[in-house]
Amino acid sequence: MRFAITMLSVVAIASIIGTVVKQSEPYNNYLVQFGQFWFPIFEVFDVYNIYQAFWFLIILLFLVVSTSLCVSRNSPKIIKDIRRFQGSLSHSSFKKFKNYYEFSSDKSLNTLTEILNKAGFRIKASKDKDILVAKKGDLQKLGYIFTHLAIIVISIGGILDGNLYFKLQESFGFKKIESRNLKFSEVPAESQLDIDNFSYRATLLLNEQEKNNKALLRMKDGYLVQHLPFEIKLDKFHIEHYSTGQPKAFLSDIKIRKDGQEFTETISVNKPFTMDGITIYQSDFQDGGSRLDLTLMDLFNRYQPINLSSEVYKQNSFNTNQQEYVFEFDDFREFNIFQIEKDGKLKTQNIGPSVVYKFRNASGQAVEYQT
Repeated sequence: MRFAITMLSVVAIASIIGTVVKQSEPYNNYLVQFGQFWFPIFEVFDVYNIYQAFWFLIILLFLVVSTSLCVSRNSPKIIKDIRRFQGSLSHSSFKKFKNYYEFSSDKSLNTLTEILNKAGFRIKASKDKDILVAKKGDLQKLGYIFTHLAIIVISIGGILDGNLYFKLQESFGFKKIESRNLKFSEVPAESQLDIDNFSYRATLLLNEQEKNNKALLRMKDGYLVQHLPFEIKLDKFHIEHYSTGQPKAFLSDIKIRKDGQEFTETISVNKPFTMDGITIYQSDFQDGGSRLDLTLMDLFNRYQPINLSSEVYKQNSFNTNQQEYVFEFDDFREFNIFQIEKDGKLKTQNIGPSVVYKFRNASGQAVEYQT
């Protein structure tokens, strides 16, 4: 019992750590956050993926087994005790009870029964009606059973969410986390999970009119490819705005294709879609590669502008003043809503589109701008 309580305390502490430290982030983020000294120490204890840590899942498995044995052993006794009236005990046994009290009364058995009934007692009289047994509060004993069942349910949920099955496959060398930057089609089979995987929380990044039946499952310093039982296509992503220009809703029109059948759905931030036990959430959005037509003005020669056509996530090289530069376009936003002060009052205003880009010289040094 004491060991089980210790294990519960370890799980509670680990859960607090998992709440404070953001989980399943790219390892470079943790390296920047904790530094060269603490990063490898925390990595040993799987602090960055604590709910999928092997030691954490083993503790949960131990809690499931030990608590299940405890419930199966004690529950029949508790239920039997709830249903039983101990009217066969001797007078000397009653005297050993902690709450024993002896007194004389001239009230009849019926009167005592009525009084005890009003007080909420369950009553049973002996056949000879010389003994009256009353009891209440037995249902409180069910708290023992329900508390232990709750521990079992929570632990099983943690095991399923932690993907213990994959951990065992990884331990025996059947599965391996991939760390190379590969296309889905190039990822080896040992780094792919089939559609029968118990549970997962994967990410699928789609541009408009793109489709895929594979998602990315981030694991430690790498990833796995999770196969989906259907194909997802993003038809269109659109944003609805209020009259003030503030975003009202972020909507994604998707098509689900399975076994020759096609389903059309619209999902948003608070409106996911569930199919075959898999829930599709819209977790984030970013530019999908907008085409940009720009005019670059040389501050020292305004009469010779440079026309540049590019796309977001694309690089463009050009020479000026006998030096080579590279433009790297990272993001484009059609709407930029800000609070602008006018006449002493803050007003919401859309100031128009913006583009985020880097200007990199031949030595590799870059400066980021937003225009």
